[in-house]
Amino acid sequence: MNLSSTNYKIKNNFLYTAFLCLSILAIPMSFPLQVVFMSPLMALLPYFFLLISLFLVLPIFNIVKINYIFINIPFSLYLFVFFVLFNQLLQYSLGLIPVTELISSISFLILPIFFYIPFRFFMDKNNLKYIYYFILFGGLVGGIFYIYDTFSRFVFFELTSYSKMAFEYTLVQQGITNPEEANLARVSLTSRSHGLMPSHSISSFWIMISYFSLMAIYNFKYKNKLIITLLYFLVLLLC
Repeated sequence: MNLSSTNYKIKNNFLYTAFLCLSILAIPMSFPLQVVFMSPLMALLPYFFLLISLFLVLPIFNIVKINYIFINIPFSLYLFVFFVLFNQLLQYSLGLIPVTELISSISFLILPIFFYIPFRFFMDKNNLKYIYYFILFGGLVGGIFYIYDTFSRFVFFELTSYSKMAFEYTLVQQGITNPEEANLARVSLTSRSHGLMPSHSISSFWIMISYFSLMAIYNFKYKNKLIITLLYFLVLLLC
């Protein structure tokens, strides 16, 4: 059964692709939005857009096609979900974690699995190309801020407003009242920039992902590919 060739998929393809791309873009942008709005609920934004995209293509009124989707989801994913639920519910029942941590941990571990459905059953080359563009855009935004924040630290010896806000947001989320007890790397002028993400490594990861997306979109000549690769390398090296 080829789900990607059904009429509902073709009819809603534009909206489906748009919301799916927004869900992908919202992944690297969710933490900056959490910082700006000082709300952890922004972490759910990628799944909000993903849910809309799935509603546009899921054959919810066709039992045969729905069964096809559930049957073809690997057993390992179901097993992973079972162990996550079992482990977290066991810890909660023993009083080891509060209900807020129960909900957040289950959401953090299980919700990303839903990205498997569109990429496994409702994906073609055109959809994938647009997703590459959005990943590239998200990585470029992070890279530009990476450079700006590093320049501000090591040239003007000033912290950006975002770095201060991100540090304050982290304190609130971790329940730390004394800033001296926290990791001060984000607000230290002698430390490397954390970028827009929670840590330096995650920001670097998204910049690398944008590089691979760029290479997947365009077939550069050897010289141009070398120049672009060196530029990305310099950003990661210096920032």
